[in-house]
Amino acid sequence: MEQPALLDDLPEQASRLSVNWPEQLKRHAPWLRTVVRGRLGGWNDVDDVMQELSARVFGAVRRPMIADEAAPWLYRITIRLCLTRRRSDGRQRNFLRRWMAAMHTTGRNPTTLLEHFAEAEQAASLRAAIDQLPQIERDVFLLKHAHHWTYQAIADHLGCTSHTVEHRLLKARRLLRGLLRGQDPGEANE
Repeated sequence: MEQPALLDDLPEQASRLSVNWPEQLKRHAPWLRTVVRGRLGGWNDVDDVMQELSARVFGAVRRPMIADEAAPWLYRITIRLCLTRRRSDGRQRNFLRRWMAAMHTTGRNPTTLLEHFAEAEQAASLRAAIDQLPQIERDVFLLKHAHHWTYQAIADHLGCTSHTVEHRLLKARRLLRGLLRGQDPGEANE
C-alpha cells in the first residue's frame, strides 16, 4: 500500500481552494433559479433576483475560499434576497391598498373628464411650484405635509428648534402661494 506523495495532492488542493465565481454561478444557477421560483411563487422576479445575486457575489468582501462551500453560501444569499423581495412586494401591496382605500373614502370622484384633467393640472402645477422652493423650505414643507411629521420631529431631524420649523414652514407656504399665483419667488418672499 503506497501512500501518494504530498506534492501530488497540491494541484487538487489548489483547485479546491481557488474559487472561480463566474463558473460557480453558472454551475449553480439552474437549481438556484428553481429555489427563487419556489420562494416567490412564479418566474416573474427570478431574473431580477439572480442579477442581484451576481452583484452581491462579486461585491462581497468575504467570500468562501473553498469551492465546496460555494453552494451553501450562494443558497443563503439567495434565500435572503427572496425574503427581501417578498417583504418589499408586501410593503408595496399594503401601500397601494391603503392608497386605494383613501381614494375611495375621500369622496373625490371626478364625474367628468374635464374635472379629472383640471385636478391633474392643479397637481402638476403644485408639484412644479414645490420644486421651485428653496431646498430647506421644500424639505420642511414635504416633511410636514407629505410625510405628516410633527414640528418637533422635523426640528429634531434638522437640528433646530420647533419655532424655526414653524418659521420655515410659514415662509414655504408664503412662497408657494406666490408661485401658484404666478409671482416671481423674489416677489413672493416679500
